[in-house]
Amino acid sequence: MKVVIVDDEKEIVDAYGIFLKKNGITDYSKYTDPRSFLDDLDRLEPEIVFLDLHMPHYTGEDLLEVVRSSHPQTSVVILTGSVDIEPAVRCMQKGAVDYLVKPIDKNRFEAAYNSAVNAYKMRTEIQALRTAMSSPRVQKSEDFHGIVTVNRQMHELFSYVEAVSKSSFPVLITGETGVGKELFARAVHESSGRKGLFVAVNVSGLDDNMFSDTIFGHIKGAFTGADRPRKGMISEAEGGTLFLDEIGDMNENTQMKLLRVLQEKIYMPLGSDKYRQADVRIVAATNADLSEKVKTGAFRQDLLFRLSTHALVIPPLRDRADDIPLLADIFYKKALRDVGSQYHGELPAAAVEALKRYPFPGNIRQLQAVTADMAAVFSSGRPKDNEVINFLKKHGIEAKLCPAGNGSSFSYIGCFPTLKEMERYLVEYAVNTAEGNVSTAAKMLGITRQALHKRLKPAK
Repeated sequence: MKVVIVDDEKEIVDAYGIFLKKNGITDYSKYTDPRSFLDDLDRLEPEIVFLDLHMPHYTGEDLLEVVRSSHPQTSVVILTGSVDIEPAVRCMQKGAVDYLVKPIDKNRFEAAYNSAVNAYKMRTEIQALRTAMSSPRVQKSEDFHGIVTVNRQMHELFSYVEAVSKSSFPVLITGETGVGKELFARAVHESSGRKGLFVAVNVSGLDDNMFSDTIFGHIKGAFTGADRPRKGMISEAEGGTLFLDEIGDMNENTQMKLLRVLQEKIYMPLGSDKYRQADVRIVAATNADLSEKVKTGAFRQDLLFRLSTHALVIPPLRDRADDIPLLADIFYKKALRDVGSQYHGELPAAAVEALKRYPFPGNIRQLQAVTADMAAVFSSGRPKDNEVINFLKKHGIEAKLCPAGNGSSFSYIGCFPTLKEMERYLVEYAVNTAEGNVSTAAKMLGITRQALHKRLKPAK
């Protein structure tokens, strides 16, 4: 890290330099004159700056405003020898990361330095994210090969994933059941370039001991029946990504153990008295509202803050209806192949229109189930529209016959048709589609059987 110390007392500047050297930091500069620091600021491009609050010519507060304006990613720590900390607090409000009151001990200095490092890394990542999100929409790369979409929201999520994938911070993925949270977790891993494995664990239903054994593993003799050691999933994912699904179902003790892994990067297998390093990136997912769980005390707020450093919210299928025809077609044709059907045609238009209007509470999983069932039922060939309507009704999906074309336009030749002519056409089309069944045709048209009979009578 490029560190700069600005203090008009040379002895203090030298002492800070010794602190930095002992911590392995050699890339630092020292200034006792704030004017010289301002002259060199752009050339230095510092990542961390320690500023004395009270100096001749320029105060630390003055310098803070210049640094934050010209180098917004730089972390600033304020140094003050005054017992009046109000100016230091004011500097914190203006963007300083921390403040230290002189005389400063080694431990307090190191803690402030670490906070400044973390703040700089976070600001750098946010800036990279903003740049990526403001650039033209990315094309779907191989990292997203399992996610099929033409939706703008989804492509914006691709941009976000690419922006944060190289980070070591956790990622929290939220969304309704069936939206594809694990697919996005895999995309985060693939895009990260991490050499280790992607390991997925559903933590729902795991009590505290089962969670510890599953995630951390155990040593031989840890408990009755533990006649051999077991590697935990965190060890299996070393150098890679550990995906924890249904994170909202963890109990309080389990949450504490996960928090330690995130904070200190260490864990302890069952039966062991030695900590091990956790070289793993955590990606978590849930369909629960964790903010509400925090309010009720069911989920730790500090754990939520740690998990949601980077956050993805996957939109439900009903909010990206433009994806439904594409996904339905892929699922339908795959299901036809799976059942050995010789028919490889398209989904009927009536089915596609009905699916586009349906809210799909089960999201993509439900769409896949419906199209798979349709392929099995109509494996011998393309179903008729009335057969599709009756089939979808069994799945709770209301379907209606739609005009020719895409449902938003129609074509005609010659004179524009009158309403009476269009009504006659619809009546005849409904009866033909229903194969002469007047009751079915009436339901398709949304009128009673008697009303349809009247319209079927020849005009006098």
